[in-house]
Amino acid sequence: MRGKSLRSLKLPLIMVCAILGASGCSNLPFVEQNRAYSRIFITDFTTAWSSTLESLSTAGIREIAQNRGLGTIKTGYIRNTDARNYFEAFGPEDYYRRARYRLFIHIREGKKSKKRAVVVRIQKEQQVEKSPFSGWETIESNGLDEAIYLYRVGRVIALQTFTDKLDELKSKQFQLEL
Repeated sequence: MRGKSLRSLKLPLIMVCAILGASGCSNLPFVEQNRAYSRIFITDFTTAWSSTLESLSTAGIREIAQNRGLGTIKTGYIRNTDARNYFEAFGPEDYYRRARYRLFIHIREGKKSKKRAVVVRIQKEQQVEKSPFSGWETIESNGLDEAIYLYRVGRVIALQTFTDKLDELKSKQFQLEL
């Protein structure tokens, strides 16, 4: 008798556990993903660091907090109200009273194919204000500015590498002439 009663309770018990388990999973909090864009450059850390700072300064960004030991650069807020309102006028987005963003840049050393390499990660925090009473609201970036900054860093690294090789060739040629 006891064996039959335990077997008959087994199926309903499994169903109750499955229902409770499925409903428990739906109550988990939403976790935002890290939306950082990155690119690997075959170069040393010093070249990548100076190229990143140079590309930010040529873009007109003056307010920069940097920590070379940690490999982090954080810019101050950059106003982009006019650019956002111009581009969003042709799309389904709302008009923004003010818009601003700042960049978080992380530079890390490593190796790729047994060569020294550096990963440059750029994360953009875009904030908008729809009305004077709403305050700043953080919205997701479309990735265009991050791609532009990564491209600029890559171009500056390529120019510095080319200049270094050219200087090396000139010094060898000078030594041969002596």
